[in-house]
Amino acid sequence: MKKILMVISYLGLACTLLPSILVLIGVFTLQNHFWLMSIGMVLWFSTSPFWMKSKSLDEVEE
Repeated sequence: MKKILMVISYLGLACTLLPSILVLIGVFTLQNHFWLMSIGMVLWFSTSPFWMKSKSLDEVEE
């Protein structure tokens, strides 16, 4: 399950980075850029917290 969440969140991260580059070189329109950035943001922020959990302070101190 963790691997699936990692793949989905990295796809979301790619959807936030690649559209900016594609608009810069003229492949995408600004409207497509906004849609892909929104989709990427939702994917990244909805899946990454579940696999990026850090240890609690109690576990670290012991």
